[in-house]
Amino acid sequence: MQQAASRTKPWTIGFAVLAAVGFALSIAAHVASFQGSQGPLGRYTWTLHMGALFICIPAALAARRLLRGVPRKEQWKALLRGCPAWTKYVLYGLVAYALVNFGIFLMSPGKGGAGLMPPAAVRGFSGHWMAIYAMAFAVLYSGAKEDG
Repeated sequence: MQQAASRTKPWTIGFAVLAAVGFALSIAAHVASFQGSQGPLGRYTWTLHMGALFICIPAALAARRLLRGVPRKEQWKALLRGCPAWTKYVLYGLVAYALVNFGIFLMSPGKGGAGLMPPAAVRGFSGHWMAIYAMAFAVLYSGAKEDG
């Protein structure tokens, strides 16, 4: 089992880095959307959608390893056991922010704009991107630490 873990560790670290980059780009896009801009990716901001979906696959595989034999009540703790104790509170905050941010987006007038992802749409979705990338990073980080 240790040999398999040592083979997966570089991949897990690589995907954790991708999740961290996605998280940083999501924050940048979110901040830029308040200034009427799409952010650092410009017209390619929509790729953060695809990246969020993609990063969930390696995060789910890492979660599967982390949750092997763990009782249901202990699963959240097991997923984050390699992370600092404050991580779960940051994740809770990001999920709450994503929900509130999306609710405000749905209730605000003038959602239109030019391009595939106008700044108003970026503002609406970027909260979710931040939460997804942060959760994926936390799980992958724990997975990498578990791999030894």
